[in-house]
Amino acid sequence: QSVWDSGDAATLHFEDLPGDVLRSKKLQELLIVAPEGITQGKGRPVRVRPIQHYFCGGVTVDGKAETSVPGLFACGEVTGGVDGASRIGGNALTNLVTFGLLAGRGAATYGGATGSFVPESAERLLKGFPDGMASPESIRKEITSVVESSLGPVRNGAKCREAAERLDTLSGDIRRVACAPGLELLHALELRGLSMTAAAVARAALFREESRGTHYRTDFPEERECWKRPARVSLENGTIVVRQGDE
Repeated sequence: QSVWDSGDAATLHFEDLPGDVLRSKKLQELLIVAPEGITQGKGRPVRVRPIQHYFCGGVTVDGKAETSVPGLFACGEVTGGVDGASRIGGNALTNLVTFGLLAGRGAATYGGATGSFVPESAERLLKGFPDGMASPESIRKEITSVVESSLGPVRNGAKCREAAERLDTLSGDIRRVACAPGLELLHALELRGLSMTAAAVARAALFREESRGTHYRTDFPEERECWKRPARVSLENGTIVVRQGDE
């Protein structure tokens, strides 16, 4: 049973659970992340809060899970159109297994047919980070901080605009990351995708002036008929552009 304590926190209560339930394997596994829930064989309140556990992505794929980029296949949370505006609870595994199989088959067939996959050398990739002034982790923390503070399910125009501007700055900062071949290079390369994904979310959320599915704007709290269509986000000359899906 979840209740509000002092109006600012939710707690999960175990005080009235019998000992055999407290000792059950299922509950013990659950409480690995909150061991304070059991004290001297008795239950006690555990502070809880919501978390983000699924990303409703927007990458367009066809029936073979291929994107508009030749040779790029996608599945699961990153893709759009499968779940609509909001994922139905319980279908994540079915989604990723079904489209993961399609994506894997498509990628294998494409790679075998074209022989076009040629990995880049670490030396060449390192040239994309010429300055070497900051660690990948420091930039990553800044990006995630912006996203967590401004791009949660409850948003507003001012915060979205602020996030988009800050992410534009951080995308430039990625070039000054210090990295070496190996994991540091991998983490530096991941920053580009992380930054671009966050910026796409910010621009798309700012563009859609309504609330729909898991997107809620406090300054536009209602669904609007004119927005009953997808928005398409693309990268044009290095700039993220958002348009109505049929434009």
